[in-house]
Amino acid sequence: MVRLIYGLFVVSGFVGLIYESLWSRYLKLFLGHSFYGQILTLSIFMGGLGIGSFLAGRLCRNIRNPFYVYAAIELLVGVSGFVFHGIYLVCTQWFYEAANVYFSSFWFANLTKVLISMLMTLPTAILLGMTFPFITVGVIRVSRDEGRSSLPVLYFTNSLGAAIGILATSYLLIPEMGTIGTLAIAGSSNVLIALMFYFIAKKADKIIGPKITESFSGAESHKEISHELPDQRTIGLWLLISGLTGFSSFIYEVGWIRLLGLLLGSSTHSFDIMISAFILGLALGGGYARKLIDSSRNIAHTLAFIQILMGAFALSSIYFYEPFFYAISDSHSVFRKTELAYPVYSIFKYLICLLMMAPTSFFAGMTLPLITYYLINFTRNEKYTGFVYGWNTIGAILGASLGGLLLLPNFQIKYTIASGALIDIGLGLVLLGAYKLSRWKFIATLCVSVLVFIPVLHIKLDPNLTTIGVFRGKLNAGDFHQILVKDGKTATISFTFNPFRSMIATNGKVDASIGLKGTISEDEYTQAAAAFVPMAAMNQPYDAAMIGLGSGMSAHYLLSDPLLKHLDLIEIEEQMYELAKNFYPYNRNVYDSPKIRPIFDDAKTYFYQANRQYDLIISEPSNPWVSGVSSLFTEEFYEHIQRFLKPEGLLVQWVHGYSFNTELMLTIIKALDNRFPYAKIYLAGEANYVIVAGNTDFNLDAIDRFEREPEIAQEFLKFKGDTRLFGPQNFIVSTQSLRPILEDVNPNSYFFPLVDNSAEKALFLSQEVDLFWSFINAISFYQEILEPENFSRAQTDYFKNAPPIPSEKLEWLTDSLRIARKNSNWNEIDHQFKKITHPRNMAQMWDKLEAVTLYRELVRKDIPPKKFQDEFLFLDFLYTDQLDHLKDLIRNILQNSSPPKYNPVFLSAMEVEMLKAGEKAMYLQIFQTFIMSDTRFPPHEKKLLSWMGNHFEELNRQLKERRE
Repeated sequence: MVRLIYGLFVVSGFVGLIYESLWSRYLKLFLGHSFYGQILTLSIFMGGLGIGSFLAGRLCRNIRNPFYVYAAIELLVGVSGFVFHGIYLVCTQWFYEAANVYFSSFWFANLTKVLISMLMTLPTAILLGMTFPFITVGVIRVSRDEGRSSLPVLYFTNSLGAAIGILATSYLLIPEMGTIGTLAIAGSSNVLIALMFYFIAKKADKIIGPKITESFSGAESHKEISHELPDQRTIGLWLLISGLTGFSSFIYEVGWIRLLGLLLGSSTHSFDIMISAFILGLALGGGYARKLIDSSRNIAHTLAFIQILMGAFALSSIYFYEPFFYAISDSHSVFRKTELAYPVYSIFKYLICLLMMAPTSFFAGMTLPLITYYLINFTRNEKYTGFVYGWNTIGAILGASLGGLLLLPNFQIKYTIASGALIDIGLGLVLLGAYKLSRWKFIATLCVSVLVFIPVLHIKLDPNLTTIGVFRGKLNAGDFHQILVKDGKTATISFTFNPFRSMIATNGKVDASIGLKGTISEDEYTQAAAAFVPMAAMNQPYDAAMIGLGSGMSAHYLLSDPLLKHLDLIEIEEQMYELAKNFYPYNRNVYDSPKIRPIFDDAKTYFYQANRQYDLIISEPSNPWVSGVSSLFTEEFYEHIQRFLKPEGLLVQWVHGYSFNTELMLTIIKALDNRFPYAKIYLAGEANYVIVAGNTDFNLDAIDRFEREPEIAQEFLKFKGDTRLFGPQNFIVSTQSLRPILEDVNPNSYFFPLVDNSAEKALFLSQEVDLFWSFINAISFYQEILEPENFSRAQTDYFKNAPPIPSEKLEWLTDSLRIARKNSNWNEIDHQFKKITHPRNMAQMWDKLEAVTLYRELVRKDIPPKKFQDEFLFLDFLYTDQLDHLKDLIRNILQNSSPPKYNPVFLSAMEVEMLKAGEKAMYLQIFQTFIMSDTRFPPHEKKLLSWMGNHFEELNRQLKERRE
């Protein structure tokens, strides 16, 4: 029976951490930042455990068979799992509805958030806290081992289940079932555990032993229980140690979370790995405590040395942090960027966390079994099974909250961890003094402790190593000079520069950069596009809000617009605002303009508090793989945003295409499409995109005013004065064209966080979004058929500003074609020909190019390979309006029994032209013969072409109507 109980307690710990993990996700949605959600969840979870432990400790001594109560508690916890989601929706919606009326104060609003969070989660946490004392007393009475074996094993089994549970939640349950489904799994598990313990309780009725007070012969008979203090002072001291060791342990955890965030990246998976590794160390320590109880002659001295070792190993994580960062940096040269390597890399990260934290948490795991065993033997009172746990969790609450909100911002990472070590070493020395270790041994221990602590005063965390983002790739820290690093309340912000570039980063992830000495960083195009693209849609005075500061350049550009009346800049981390001052004077408008109001708060909370509507809201947060940020790319967030846009207002959403993939991009676009009838995607620098969405249609025709507004034109000097650089010519596609692809796509959601679950993997694999390539790199564009009005406007603007063909490249191509023979390097010749003869400007100048005339003559002589001949003739017939010849060419291609492997761009152009010509049979044959089995075509493009084939007649009819 006892072994079955241990096994079920593993499952109970597993399920308990499911709740903590889920609460962390729910609360970070409510509080607006993952770090706040993590700290508050830890505080509430541990606080509930503490309260529950105290209550159970007082009650258990009056209950003969605690297993019945344990079963009832598990049942109530299961019920709470089933109803939590509904309670969350009701409570949070009430807060947002009441925010403008009752919560005008920032501090009062956040205090109310905390109280609501406690209301939602604390009752269940209290129930979870009651489980350990009841099951402990029950097992001790059944096994009659006085806690020697049962206490350590129960700590071990519960913690082991917890360490596994948080990983399973992060990597398996939530990705497969979402938060609602995972809650259902947790609730069902609790109900099953309750049922099992009901039968265990019935069986235990026949064998359960007497209470500890009735069975124990007294503390004096146990050689390991040694004390030199009066009874009440002894109890008080040991309970104080229990509280302070919990306090120090969670100070470590808070400090390590921030340090490991810089090491591993601040994704949700990384956070869960950290917590699991910490708890696994506790589990192993709890299991080892069994041997200590059996072998220790003086538990007080044993506990004292454990506390000192805890502090020493915690300090070692500071002293030896560099190898961990170099290990992660070098791992990028070891692990191939493959699907199979990702889980191995995740295990490697887990091992790194274990190496950094487990030595300390291993010793921390020994403390509670030892303290609990000591007190229940010393007092012969079962209530201390709950009181020890309760005091420990009170300390944990204070450690988590003070560590995150006070120590980190004021003492930074190093001294936050060191403060925890000072407490543990101090506790150990106090115990040795109170329990009279020999004088010379005490002095030796004191000296060693001082020597261990002295290096912390001299060692310094190298910001050039810790904040360069080793989790993103093997980086060379020597290329940059560190200016300033600040550990803010929500993140570590750093500012770096080299002679040509300045950067600002959050937890090692670069959020923005500016080129120096006349250079332009790639980020600057993105920062500019986020402002200028929506400005091009504004033709009358407007109010705006911006989410996320970064370098401040987007806000700076927006503030240069004379039509802008007011800008609310919402940034959750105040240190970002402070360190961005280092970009001055480039971003001077952010700090000098009277039109801006900086707000340091969660965006959603602020919007509901202010309850005002804007003409423009720009959302430019960090990358969505960062924990908590993906909530700003969800359907629910866009639903909230709509409330604060005027009827013709626009939402601007920045999304990156690097270290991301098409599947995730589609979930974000689907979320937007579900809430906004109009959404258009614009190119914003290499692999960056700006999505503009609204409830009414819009265009960028107001871009013409940029040349007339001297304040705006001045800002374009850095971009060589091209005021149309971020206008209609940047248009790629709208959701109107993407809806056939979006039909079966699930939107990114608060409660099915597809991006949060998978973005870290896309980062590891260095994936890229290929969704827009077929809409940009084309000969004949899908947009011509699916949204001709938008595309025509973009083409017109592009023709006005088409870049000239580089003369040196044109000269090389012409010379190469003059001497071309059958054995020439036709792959390179044709590649350069297609790069130069870009389809957007070929229709007007095709016959004017000597290269075209030369290529045409070579084709007539049958010199180029057949594939290149066909592709050239297609372009030739297309740009010279020889439709009949074009059809004949395609028929000949389709009749070829072994056709060459044509360029995908050429094949997609064939499909578009056949649809425009109304040739359905040839369209379908091209799709079946060439495209369906061609792995170069991504699934989304095949899906679009298939949809176009199914709606061929309707699309062709619409094209004819437009022509007429």
